Amino acid sequence: MRVTFGLRLDERQGPADRAYFMAPQVGRQGFLGLLETYLGLSGPEVPHAARVAAYLGFLVKANDGRRFYSRSLKADDVGTAAVLLQWREEWYLAGWAGNALDTSPKKIQDMAAVEALAAGGMSPGEGERLNQVAQMLRAGNRIPVASVQLVEDLALYPFAWRQVLGLLEVNAALPMTVTAEGDLGRLQGVVLNAVEAGRVAETFELAGDGSFRVVQARSCEVAEHWLSAICRAEETDRLVLCEEGGDALDATLSATGGSACGFGAPSDLRPALQTLGLALETCWTPVDVPRTMEFLVHPISPLGFSAGRALARALADKPGIGSDSWEAAKAVIAETEKGKEVLEDVAFWLEGDRWTREEGAPVGHLATRAVRICDLLTRFALASGDEATGASPAIGQCKAVIAGLDEFQRQGIERLGPRQIEQLLAESTPGGAINPHAISQVGCLKSAVTAAVCGIESVAEVVWWMPSTPALPHPHPWSQADVAALGMLGLELRDPAAELASLSKQWLRPILAATKRFVLVLPPPGREEHPIWQLIKQLAPGVSVDSIDHALHNLELAELAPAVTRVALAAADRYIELGRPITSRREKQSFSNLNDIFNNPALAVLKDVASLRTGTVLTVAEGNQLLGTLGHRVVEKLFQQPGALAWSAEQATAWFNDMVDPLLTAEGAPLLMPGESLKLHRFKHICRKAVCTLLAHLQRAGALRVRTELELDGTFAGHPFVAKLDMLVDLPEDRTALLDLKWSRAKNYKDVLRTGRYLQLALYAGVVREHFKALPATVGYFIFDGAELLVTQDGVFPNETVVAAKSGVPASLEAILALAIATWKWRQAQWAEGKVEWVDKRFGKLAELGEAGTLALEEVGRYDGDHLALLGAWEE
Repeated sequence: MRVTFGLRLDERQGPADRAYFMAPQVGRQGFLGLLETYLGLSGPEVPHAARVAAYLGFLVKANDGRRFYSRSLKADDVGTAAVLLQWREEWYLAGWAGNALDTSPKKIQDMAAVEALAAGGMSPGEGERLNQVAQMLRAGNRIPVASVQLVEDLALYPFAWRQVLGLLEVNAALPMTVTAEGDLGRLQGVVLNAVEAGRVAETFELAGDGSFRVVQARSCEVAEHWLSAICRAEETDRLVLCEEGGDALDATLSATGGSACGFGAPSDLRPALQTLGLALETCWTPVDVPRTMEFLVHPISPLGFSAGRALARALADKPGIGSDSWEAAKAVIAETEKGKEVLEDVAFWLEGDRWTREEGAPVGHLATRAVRICDLLTRFALASGDEATGASPAIGQCKAVIAGLDEFQRQGIERLGPRQIEQLLAESTPGGAINPHAISQVGCLKSAVTAAVCGIESVAEVVWWMPSTPALPHPHPWSQADVAALGMLGLELRDPAAELASLSKQWLRPILAATKRFVLVLPPPGREEHPIWQLIKQLAPGVSVDSIDHALHNLELAELAPAVTRVALAAADRYIELGRPITSRREKQSFSNLNDIFNNPALAVLKDVASLRTGTVLTVAEGNQLLGTLGHRVVEKLFQQPGALAWSAEQATAWFNDMVDPLLTAEGAPLLMPGESLKLHRFKHICRKAVCTLLAHLQRAGALRVRTELELDGTFAGHPFVAKLDMLVDLPEDRTALLDLKWSRAKNYKDVLRTGRYLQLALYAGVVREHFKALPATVGYFIFDGAELLVTQDGVFPNETVVAAKSGVPASLEAILALAIATWKWRQAQWAEGKVEWVDKRFGKLAELGEAGTLALEEVGRYDGDHLALLGAWEE
């Protein structure tokens, strides 16, 4: 067996020109696995997370409070263990024996103290595994490796690898040579000379034979389509080197009829990899409402799609666990085929035991959750096919987390906090976030993700795709004194300066691998320039950059990628003639429907007559919307209490204090989340004062009964109408008062009353008259923030704020209702003629667009942008 060995050949992508049976091309992990297999040293892979957890245990045992890592361990134990384990791995690769001298710095002595405890208790890392391989080879064990062809200079390999390679037949790295003719050959020669000499000694002029090109587009998407067109038009032996953005390139190649190369893109946002993290987030109290919503609507949920969406809708309606909406959703779930099982899962994941983030969650419980998610993902992959779900990385993540949790349990660690769990998840997915769907398709181009693997095979054409900021070697995290002390222990640490110098040779490989043509595709303007491009500009001062955007206008490429003619979107006119009568689809009108019909009939037609609905995105209310909803619920609950109208301020306060926390848990959980304590305190203070003030107003007015959230059916202009009243107060002498509850903006609602724009209250008052034979004695608003009661009539509520109407505006409910009926008749007459008016500022001011004897037009549609966009209501 003849092995080709390079430090990064494990990252090589296909396809290859020939079979490599008994001639593998491998990187560090591939070659180490091969050696262990032949020497009988192979064993089950231990997840990195489990090794971090195990090393953390030894760090804790060795910690006497005076170790160099003691403070870091206290602040972030898992993260500290991960970093120090990385140090340990690098030291073993450099030849460390786990020891320290009496003269060694404290840092090294502390690491040696930890190693004395860890000896035999840690699964071996790469350096220790290589030591075992070297021992077996020195003992005379034979392996079927006839020779090893190195790709890089031997000095660049870690010390432990050099020890193993010294026991095998090794061929030095082949020298880099010029492989092409013409412009490309001259470029290869001068670049090679410049890198070997370490300076620019000569320059050259390009003859323009097309063997070397530099191209650039204004956007990545244009360049991707250009490359796809070139590949379809010119079939040749071509290699694409793409270090970043390969997933987007693959997507374009596939979409334009080509074959994907299989470039992967790391991402922790792939659905399967989110599942475990969201499941573990449900351990904590107070409830994290946004994460709970994500858990419920996630495509891979232990509750299933239907149940998850039902509960998510309940959570969006009343954000908390245990509200009446929540219980109603559970009742619906119970009626389904597997309702009992699903409700058991709901109880386990969302209604069971929870722990504060400060105390942490029991490791055993976390392990149970991880096992259940692992089983779920396994079933999901089997049922849907792993190719479709991409669950394999997530299953590996779960197994790694389980192994880490088992290790914590073995060490006697009882609880883990959120930060420790996050770190454990991060250490469990070091490479598992690569897109599982990134596979090479039949007929794909040769491809590579790093310049280091180019040059193993020569190809006719190399396309280096958008080289930008290069990944440079990391400097040592230790001081010069530490490095010197490690050298005294015999360690041969990697040399960052030598690694940096070797990068320039790696960057030569793509250029030297091309025998016919080399194409450098630069990133869009504004990105950092890659050093290889900077070098080429010095060596060939006359090099020009061809614009891909301009090239697309050439006839040859225009046929491959024809230009798209811009067509302006048409906007509707003020009046849309449909040519036939229009009628509403609604059996009952409501205020919001009438508001659209009155103020923008075109919007009402889209929403009502055409029944167009926007997509549903489940979101949790926040800000004043949430506070207002909770304020409504407080008032509703208050008047459900027997005798509440007669309570004193002390009684109301005591009731509020007992009621508010359960209410927030069930319906206002966002206020209980970390960082929301100020909003929570303010909400309680405002509501407590508002309840007492409202009761005082009602008691002074002699209120007999208060009905909240009352729905009344009535009519408007002879058509069925439904009114949803916040508060209807029964007063002596068969009078009533109609109040709307608002959280804030008292100044705004004073202006509404002053200008006679309280159409909603007037319409509702008309329904009240149908039921109780008289209009309310007064209508108005109760504002929680400031505990203000704003009404239209004096003498009903003592000490209230009466807002009188300005002259020239409708000053009574009767007047507003009369104008509303006139407005309805006007709009219905338009609809009967098949005429729909679109009210928009481009047609004039609102005050100029109305009809005499009708309600003044008001702006609507601020939350209906999707509907109005269909009419052409975009900003010019």
